Amino acid sequence: MDIFLVLVILLFILGIIDLTVGVANDAVNFTNSAIGSRAATRRVILIVAAVGVLLGAVSSGGLMEVARKGIFNPEFFSLNELMMIFITVMLTDIILLDVYNTFGLPTSTTVSLVSELLGAALFLGFYKMANVEGSSAFSVINSASALKIITGIMLSVFVAFTAGIISMFIFRTIFTFDIKRTMRLFGGVFSGLIFTTVIFFVFIGALKGSDLIPEDFRAALMQNLELYMLACFIGFSILFQILALKGVNIFRINILVGTGALAMAFASNDLVNFIGVPLAGFNTFQLISANGNAEISGAMLAGKVATPGFMLLLAGLIMIITLFFSKKAESVTKTEVSLSSTSGNNVETFEPNNLARIFVQMTLGFWGGFRVLIPGFIRNWVNQRFNKGKIQINEKELTDEQDFDQLRASVNIMTASALILYATLSKLPLSTTFVTFMVAMGSSLTDRAWGRENAVHRVSGVLTVVGGWFFTAIIASVTAGLIITLLYFTEFWALLVLVPLAIMMFVVSGRLHRKRSKDYNKRVHELEALNKHPDRAVNRILAELSSALNEVRTTMDKITHGVIVGKRKPIKNARKSIDLINHTVFVTLGRIIDVSNRVFANRRPDTDLHGFSQANLNLKRVKSALNRLRTAALTRVDTYHTGLNKEESGHVKALVDNADDLIKSITNGIEKEEIRPVRALKSATELSKLRINIHKDQMERSRKGG
Repeated sequence: MDIFLVLVILLFILGIIDLTVGVANDAVNFTNSAIGSRAATRRVILIVAAVGVLLGAVSSGGLMEVARKGIFNPEFFSLNELMMIFITVMLTDIILLDVYNTFGLPTSTTVSLVSELLGAALFLGFYKMANVEGSSAFSVINSASALKIITGIMLSVFVAFTAGIISMFIFRTIFTFDIKRTMRLFGGVFSGLIFTTVIFFVFIGALKGSDLIPEDFRAALMQNLELYMLACFIGFSILFQILALKGVNIFRINILVGTGALAMAFASNDLVNFIGVPLAGFNTFQLISANGNAEISGAMLAGKVATPGFMLLLAGLIMIITLFFSKKAESVTKTEVSLSSTSGNNVETFEPNNLARIFVQMTLGFWGGFRVLIPGFIRNWVNQRFNKGKIQINEKELTDEQDFDQLRASVNIMTASALILYATLSKLPLSTTFVTFMVAMGSSLTDRAWGRENAVHRVSGVLTVVGGWFFTAIIASVTAGLIITLLYFTEFWALLVLVPLAIMMFVVSGRLHRKRSKDYNKRVHELEALNKHPDRAVNRILAELSSALNEVRTTMDKITHGVIVGKRKPIKNARKSIDLINHTVFVTLGRIIDVSNRVFANRRPDTDLHGFSQANLNLKRVKSALNRLRTAALTRVDTYHTGLNKEESGHVKALVDNADDLIKSITNGIEKEEIRPVRALKSATELSKLRINIHKDQMERSRKGG
């Protein structure tokens, strides 16, 4: 069988897989607002999105050129080398996107495609031009196009975040949180604005280059754009104001229609990221078959090629199936929704880090200085508009609480659509993932979804996601470069290793994702149960404290044993125990106490959980002390210090034994519900005396020079 026929078949198989992993990541772009606001059931939301995906897929035929000529100049490569580039890009894209999906991180499929094409072409160009005097590998790159795409995409991060902050502030100030009342007053104008934005977003953005819209209609639309937009705005405003006065939830209509429009734009514009490369490979195969020579120039790929309609339809159907059945798509959606959630059932999916703490401290410092410049009456008025008031919690809210309200969901959709529409009219490239995610983060910040109790978690999550975006470009380029290096020097034989390796990575990532999903769902169910049965909160907190203290004992035993015997392994293994304590402090106990405080504040204002918060803070200090102890122990062992003598070993063992007794006394008191101050415990007094005696012995040995 012809090797190039095998490669084309492989390309289409990889294209189908890439469709599934790509949609799993990009689905969050058009479903997060509807799912987070509970605008409808998940099934209804996915059906609406599926209709948009199908319409967008069949209208995307004119956008496939980026894979053939948008990033590199095909005339610099032979058809054989172009096939190498396309195989490389597909393998890299599948592996990279699947890793992001496994960890529930949204990323830009556009950035990954551009970076992979750039990396593969650049590495291959370097090998080709190495022996050609006066030539540069960069000559194979379409520099102007690549730079424009990359710059536009990166700028969209900051523009979208700022737009989300400003737009949410304006509309929350107008509507407040009492949207049932204010919707009847301002809902018509607001919905008219949203519908006008979404309608023109579909015609100009989602269906650009589509054969579904006649050219004369498009020309007439663009010629009188302002007039048509004004007419639509007035007409829709009147219609929705009538519906609002009749008690219809017009926000729900806005969200569902906007979801369908964003899905259409995604399928129309981003389909190239998944099947553009296989189609370019198919065009290459056709040229090889027609000319009987794989070494001729690929210049003919620079022309426009029509994409068969059945391929677009098939791609749309595959995307819809993935949308309904992909568990990894749910994980990516959960990540974005949880970062903007105000729900009591929300589980923080990111642990704090030092960079996030610095960002929060800097922001609080800046805001503290800025807010004094704002007159007091303005601050008070804004606070009143953003005041949620006394929220009465009922059983329905506890079990099916929105992550955010439908006003914020509507603002997210309108702002994202407006930015994409403006970029389309201005011919500016951007990433729909970056825009939708950063708009959602900006609006959640304005909406005070990031409070002092969760701000570090949220900032940590945003920095992780955004950092992943910037690293995507580097990782994708380098990985593509390494793969094409193997293919170039082995003449495709490296595929015999690379394809099985990719399959193995799929299997491993699937297992890891199932484990992560199981842990996440367990935490969600625990919080839901806690919300429904707050009486269990105290027992749950005590149980977690007891478990963490037992882990402290285990950690001390490992570290001291390693120091006494002079072995690194037990000290190194103590890291796992410290991580468990850290998880208890920042995730389990911290979240339980936060939820308990919220529930008790509404149901039992007389219940004070301050003591438990203090206990958790003390546990955090113990964890930090264990970290320092472990670091010092590792340093001692790694620098080959002399071992402990008999007297020193005895002192260490005595300290550990006394600390064990103290922890046992505390945990026994917790189990018997006989909690006493630590200082009142006999073992605490004995530990304090032992510490003083050991210190005296050390001073005595120092004086004697021992």
